Amino acid sequence: MKTTLAKPLWQHGLDRLAKDIGGSTHQLDRSRARKLARGLRMLGERPPYQDEVSPYIGRLWKDWPWTASMVREIWRSVERAKTSLGRDRHWNGTPLYIPDMLIEEHGLRPRTEHRLAAVARDAVDALIEASQEADTDVYLERKRQLAEALVAVHHLRFLRQGSGALGFQDLNPQPAPRPRW
Repeated sequence: MKTTLAKPLWQHGLDRLAKDIGGSTHQLDRSRARKLARGLRMLGERPPYQDEVSPYIGRLWKDWPWTASMVREIWRSVERAKTSLGRDRHWNGTPLYIPDMLIEEHGLRPRTEHRLAAVARDAVDALIEASQEADTDVYLERKRQLAEALVAVHHLRFLRQGSGALGFQDLNPQPAPRPRW
């Protein structure tokens, strides 16, 4: 009797991305790939890139090497960024949307809330441990990790309750219209 292990969330995410974008390298598809990678990182999904992620991307986009290269570059870029949002901090939708949908769709455990709680607990524990060491760089890195975990919780609130629950109505407000004289 052959048993198959359930796929991890990051593989479900890349499968969905491959289905959605096919062989495209359009800017909107780049944005979609970046948002997915950020959301997975927020949830603590950090599989070994060289051993697992890169070969999996190669298998998914074996007929489209340019797309595979794009997805690899985006994945590495998000992993190298100091925060889960990367270098840009504007909100154009939450990165948790697709991972949360995949968790629900495939019945994966733990749920989004529990994954975020585990990431936040780990960040707090690491910060407390680093606060007792003399190395300032390690302390600052742990502090950034905790800030990243709190931003992820903020994104979860936006995902569940909408922008009104964050204390303002629009995350991307339009500039005020110019008066017509």
